[in-house]
Amino acid sequence: MQAKHSNGEDGFNQNQTVKGVNYSCRFTGGTDGNGGVVVNRGSGKKVISVDLLNSNNYSIKSVKFTGTGAEEFTLAPNSMGNKIFIDFRNVGEAAIKYSVFVIDRTTGNVVDCDPPVKNVT
Repeated sequence: MQAKHSNGEDGFNQNQTVKGVNYSCRFTGGTDGNGGVVVNRGSGKKVISVDLLNSNNYSIKSVKFTGTGAEEFTLAPNSMGNKIFIDFRNVGEAAIKYSVFVIDRTTGNVVDCDPPVKNVT
């Protein structure tokens, strides 16, 4: 995450402004290289790891799951600080958005960053 808008050329996107401060998020990893995850339905439990970089100024506040199959996702008990783990049962249909809410320690602003998660047949 960074405290400025991006044109996308640096890999950052999801521009947003919170209380007059510009932010953009960048995800790496996942199955698409941009933090998105697609898995074969019924292929067993998956664990999605989210690491927050630039953690001197930011920390993960919470995670929210919305969409079809959101009940298949839970925040693992060993999640803390700038590294969280999302447990995905991967039993039924899922096309969800997981929002990682990041707090800017310098301003107190909370920013919503959200890559997609899907399972396919």
